[in-house]
Amino acid sequence: MAELESRGGLVLLEHINVNVRDWGPTERFFGALGCQRAGVKVHMNCGPHTQFHLPVEEPAQVWRGEVTVAFTSEGLASATQRLADLAATEEGAAAGLCLTELPSDEGSSWSVQCQWGNFLLRAGSKAEAAMAALPTKRPKTASTVAMGVLGIVELSLQVPPGTAAAIARFYAEIFRFQTVVGEGQSCILGGPVDGSQRVTFREAEGAPPYAGEHFCFYLGDFEGVFTRCASRGLLFVNPRFTHLDDSRTIEEARQWQAFRIKDVKGDGDKVLFTEEQEIRSTRHKFFSLQLADVSHEACQPASVPAGK
Repeated sequence: MAELESRGGLVLLEHINVNVRDWGPTERFFGALGCQRAGVKVHMNCGPHTQFHLPVEEPAQVWRGEVTVAFTSEGLASATQRLADLAATEEGAAAGLCLTELPSDEGSSWSVQCQWGNFLLRAGSKAEAAMAALPTKRPKTASTVAMGVLGIVELSLQVPPGTAAAIARFYAEIFRFQTVVGEGQSCILGGPVDGSQRVTFREAEGAPPYAGEHFCFYLGDFEGVFTRCASRGLLFVNPRFTHLDDSRTIEEARQWQAFRIKDVKGDGDKVLFTEEQEIRSTRHKFFSLQLADVSHEACQPASVPAGK
């Protein structure tokens, strides 16, 4: 356990948190998606290891990109039928719920757009299915698992033009994450099974500004990452969530087994983009996995890209 904890790596992309206006329509939409209400009323389990956190607060927020949810093939067919049925109702029309089947050589996939954001639903890969097969310590997941939901497997986030390569370098240097850089985008790779989850940063003109939403992940080398973030002046304490973490020092980070950052910075402390990130240790009380089940490859330290 100690060996894996000392390695850098994205161990689990767990949840996104966005404010919503009304709980009833929200629960019905995410229920149609295949989610199950968790122990906390405004949390919806999405498969055995991932969640949507949906506090009813103003202003309402929308994730500034796309959330990819993977399913078994049977689960995908059932989810798209439930969502199509909801879209045909007055409530679905009021939410702007729209499903579009996308052409794909890799199996069926669907774009879902509505007031709660933009979602890509597709059949899962072998790695994503293996992630979902790992035993979970999270309660109230039996229904979402039975509906064939594997979990959130990718988040995309719009970022300003010309920043993708520098963002990849930031996460490789500070977090020791595995990263790849492509044309106009970069990705963090990881997950509890190698290749089972990713975060993609897509360059876009007029990318929406940060509005208070956040995403949460668990990682290896927790104290090393905290120290590097602190040395760069990146630490952020959100007053909304000081009951969960209030980490300004390494001692406080050890107490909470969590901390946050908001700004991702490049050379000369230039802010590349802003997005709150809740960063948790694998010793955190809400970690849903047994660390022994986490892929060794998922926790390998990244090679830091030079000159990108």
